[in-house]
Amino acid sequence: LAGLAPPTPVVRLGTMRTPSGGLAYWPGGAEPNVYGTAYAARAFALAKKAGIAVPEDVWDDMVSYLRGELLGSDVPPEVQSAIAQTLAEMGSLEAGTADALFDRAAGQTVFGAASLALALSALPGQHERVEKLLKISGAWEHFENGTTPEPPAPAEPVTADAS
Repeated sequence: LAGLAPPTPVVRLGTMRTPSGGLAYWPGGAEPNVYGTAYAARAFALAKKAGIAVPEDVWDDMVSYLRGELLGSDVPPEVQSAIAQTLAEMGSLEAGTADALFDRAAGQTVFGAASLALALSALPGQHERVEKLLKISGAWEHFENGTTPEPPAPAEPVTADAS
């Protein structure tokens, strides 16, 4: 797959790039969506890891945009954690952001704490923080014991009343 032209979905994501480097919801859009950009950048990272060509200019612009938004005061902490996880998966999370990110961990949901743990685990010297975040997320016990959490019981199916 390496060396092949980027597949259509990857090319289409590039058409959503805004002047800031973030991605809009639609091709040609002018307003970037920070969470949408982080999510799409994860797809780029997975594609690149699989040996699929991705447009380097789009990649570089997304990294720059996400780094700029990572610690923004108007970005909710859980979205910051998702951005950090994405940057870590792209090999672009800067070690200098670890303190500020961890300082914003209080009050995170399970998802935010787990995303931040994954992000910080990509940086050297973050083991204690990762452990604390995994404890917040409820995953530490399973990590420590090598077990897998039980999935929740399936919900009862909703049936339409026959009358």
